[in-house]
Amino acid sequence: MAHEKLLELRRRMKKKKPRFVAQCAHKVKEVAPKWKRPRGMHSKIGQRGRRKRARVGYSSPALVKHLTIGGLLPVNILNVAMLASLDKTKHAVIVSGKVGMKKRKEIIKECKKLGLKMSNIPDADLHLKSIDEKLAKKKETRQQKEKAKAAKKKETEKKKKEKAKEELKETASTAEEKEMAEKKEQDKLLVTKG
Repeated sequence: MAHEKLLELRRRMKKKKPRFVAQCAHKVKEVAPKWKRPRGMHSKIGQRGRRKRARVGYSSPALVKHLTIGGLLPVNILNVAMLASLDKTKHAVIVSGKVGMKKRKEIIKECKKLGLKMSNIPDADLHLKSIDEKLAKKKETRQQKEKAKAAKKKETEKKKKEKAKEELKETASTAEEKEMAEKKEQDKLLVTKG
């Protein structure tokens, strides 16, 4: 690497660098622990024995600023096409959190093929295995839901058919009863006449 000395210097500087926190972050819940410059006239920060203030002198050397520990420039990747423009000696891949599982799987495979280092995925094979398991589980649950839906649909169709048959029987039985009643009336008339 071209900046090995600077990276080593940055590592030593970061060891000594204090953690810059807002003034009352440890006391007041509403105050976030990130750094905010104290603006009060009577603020005690900056006095001897108090917290250190963030200053320019604490920053990393400009040539190695924002680089990884290995001296690579991290690049946020959203799709496979973005990998084509990267150089494995200069860039480190960060697979974006917005990327879904299927696309993430493709990106990881392509990174392995191109020999690119991934900052947020330490073990690519293990990650690929877990993605495969999750996708298989998802597919299985989807198939089970589809089967259950199809079975429910079949059952409702069967119930509809049975209901239609019952209605037909009822209408047929009522028609037969009417016919029988008419026949009995006609028989009565014939018997009374005779």
